Order: sequence, then structure tokens, then C-alpha cells
Amino acid sequence: PSSDLAFYTKSRDYYFSGTFITALEDFARFYEAEGKTVRGLIVSAPVFPALLFLFDYRPDNTLPLATLFVLLGIALAAVWLRYFDARGMPPLWLLAFPFLPHLLWYTINVGTDLLGAIFFSGFFLVYFGSARVRWRLAWALLFLALFLLTRPNGVSVLLFLVIDQFLSRKWLNPKHRNYMIGAGLIIIVPMVVFYYPYLFSYVSSSLHLPIFGAPSQQYLVGVYDGLPLWLNLPLSWFSLIGGKFLHLVGLRPSYAESGLLVVLARAAPGLIFLPGIVHFFLFGDRSQRLLLALFLLPILLGAAQDRYILPIQPILYFHGTLVYTGLWLGLRRRLWRVPK
Repeated sequence: PSSDLAFYTKSRDYYFSGTFITALEDFARFYEAEGKTVRGLIVSAPVFPALLFLFDYRPDNTLPLATLFVLLGIALAAVWLRYFDARGMPPLWLLAFPFLPHLLWYTINVGTDLLGAIFFSGFFLVYFGSARVRWRLAWALLFLALFLLTRPNGVSVLLFLVIDQFLSRKWLNPKHRNYMIGAGLIIIVPMVVFYYPYLFSYVSSSLHLPIFGAPSQQYLVGVYDGLPLWLNLPLSWFSLIGGKFLHLVGLRPSYAESGLLVVLARAAPGLIFLPGIVHFFLFGDRSQRLLLALFLLPILLGAAQDRYILPIQPILYFHGTLVYTGLWLGLRRRLWRVPK
């Protein structure tokens, strides 16, 4: 089970035991205290607590929901493998994808991470899929609503949708504009109800987590004490940004007492994700770059951990394989070039 299972179980009880009003009262007290307490952070978004309720998940009845998660993990891998294969990914990279440690772990770890990855993947593949698909935007909105009711990253995707639709100028059509405004008003509620307290708690608690030995707030005032201030600050800020991105892709030490092999296995995909990020933002589609930028921004504000990018790992994996495949082809042409 997820390490946050107690939190989700408590939320399930609030939703389905008649004490939801108590939860809302605690939530209101959070705003009355102007963020000085995280007491209001007691209710999670409802999709995962609803699954805990529907499958009666408890210590002596874990198999039904655990089996569902295994099936969902297999389905997620299959969908992305089909996407990769249609774009000509070499077989070796296709074979390696299902064995990515994060995908394997969250397929058997019962929590919100896998669900969020599935809903994000549905939104991404539908929204950027063929324009001939009937009800494409409606399906994208459905996946977005489910994502928004599962993980806080859904707020970033909602913001992307609003900006992208505005830039596409489709909002000039009155019918389309009213449709988008109505859908936006409906699905924006979770941002206020569930995720503002979460964002406050996430950012404030992350200030004390170490980035390669020093907390984030120390980088802000300078970590290179032997240098003059005018050089110390920019180098410290650059180091913080670089350290955040390395943490983001998993190239970081473990926060727990994990064995060396486990740490290396978890970190190894970062060697693909890191060049994947660079390649994506240099050569990716404009709308997709906007989506990933908005997705990553709130994560980078706090403890940028690799688990938070599970939904976008297939995209980074695809672009990372393009980098390595291009390097290999270039090297092979150079090594096997016939001299004139």
C-alpha cells in the first residue's frame, strides 16, 4: 500500500461515513488561519478514496484492488508501447520500457500515482491525437476531470487546456467558448477545495529537504561561502536549479535507508529522462512543451522527486531514446565510414 494510505483511508471515511461536513469545517479553518496551519489538509481528492471504499480495501482484503492495479499497470504499458511502436521506436527500447522501475513499483503500490498516470496518459493521447476522432475534446475533458479528482497535477493540465484553447483562437466561436467556460467552472472546484492546502504544505515542507546536502532555502542565500556575494548567489541559484532537475529525473540519493543496488536501479532511468527533457523542450511540439512546462513548474517549487513525474515519464522516455538512437546512428556512420 501507499505510504500515504492512512491519509486516504481517513478521507474515505470522511466521504462515506457521514462526517464529510466535519471535513469541510476543518478545511474552512485552514483558510481562516491564512495558511498558518495545515489542519485543513485532511481530505484528498475523491477518486482513490472511492476505490478504497468500492473494493473494501483493508489489511485482510487487499487482493481485489491490488489485482486491479496490476491490470491497470499492464494496460498503461501496452498503450504507450503501441504509441512508441507507431513512431518507429527500436525494439530494444520497446522491450526496456515495461521494466522501468517506477512503472513496475507503482503497478504494485496501491496509491494515486498509477491512477494519475493513466488519466494523464488518456488526456495526452486523446488531446494530441487525430483531430478526426469524434468527441475528442469531450474525452480529453473527461480524462482531465478524473485526473483533477485524483492528483494535484491536474490543476496544471487544466491551466494548460485554458491557455492552449485561448491560443488556438477556438474560443472565438461562441458555442465553443461557452462549452469551455462551463466545463472549466465545473472542474476548477477541486483546485480550491483540495489542492491549495496541499500546495501550501508541499512547498513549505520542501524547504527543509536537502538538495545534495543543503536545504533549498540555504541555496537561496548562497552555499559557496568562500566566494564573493556577487558570484556566490548566481552560482548557488544555478546549482539549486540543476539539483532540482537531477532530483526530478531520479539522479539523487535516497531519502530512506535503501540498498545501493536499489538506489542505482531507481536512478538509472534518469540517464534517459534527463536528455529526454532537453530534447523535448528543444524539438517538441509547441503545445506539448507548454503542457510539460506547466506540469513541471509546481513540482520544481518543492521537493522535485521522480515519483511526481510518473505521468510524463513515457514522454521523456520517448525523447530520451531519440537522443541515444541519434547518437548511436551518428557514431555508427562515423566508425563504419568507408574512406575515399
